[in-house]
Amino acid sequence: MGKHVGLWLILVVVAMLLAPAVLPAKGVAGRVNDELGMVVAALGAGQAKRIVDAANRQYERLFVENGWVRSAAGAYVEEPAVPHADRLMPWVHRLTGATNGYLLSLAGIGYAMLVRLNILALLAPYFAPFLLAAIIDGAVRRRIKLLSFGFVSPVALSVALHSAVALAFLPLVYLILPLPVSPIVVPFWAIATALSLMLLAANIQRIRG
Repeated sequence: MGKHVGLWLILVVVAMLLAPAVLPAKGVAGRVNDELGMVVAALGAGQAKRIVDAANRQYERLFVENGWVRSAAGAYVEEPAVPHADRLMPWVHRLTGATNGYLLSLAGIGYAMLVRLNILALLAPYFAPFLLAAIIDGAVRRRIKLLSFGFVSPVALSVALHSAVALAFLPLVYLILPLPVSPIVVPFWAIATALSLMLLAANIQRIRG
């Protein structure tokens, strides 16, 4: 299981670093606007406003007040300065454009992640008790199997374990996914995770010795 967790972590980190390089800043902003429209449709205008207000405050506190935006602005090259270098070294113009685009996309992706974090925080109190109930139900099923000499399936345990690891990292994938996603997918993730946890708890092998 440790290898699977490490693989998921590596994939998430690589995706976070590569996403700004392949996603234009305008595309990131458009995705955020499209997704906020989905939030309004799914949760209502009031909840969408609270999510945006919270994301704005967090972005200000995490990136602006700490000086990250000021530091990034120092690496941003204004367009009027680019043509002068372009006449002597054309590659400077291309490199400058790529750097500027990366910084703008990175800022947009950071804000988009905060929006999705607030969506998850808003919905978490609703599905957390559901996940806890699934674990308790699975533990009770296992207890019944052990007392009645029922079959505790190692195959089901393996499937549930691998599924639980993958589902545990889906929220991280959701945070960096470069497509607009409706909050409606979160309850479906919670149902799949609950079933996986229930199956896992119900098929934990008897500890011997």
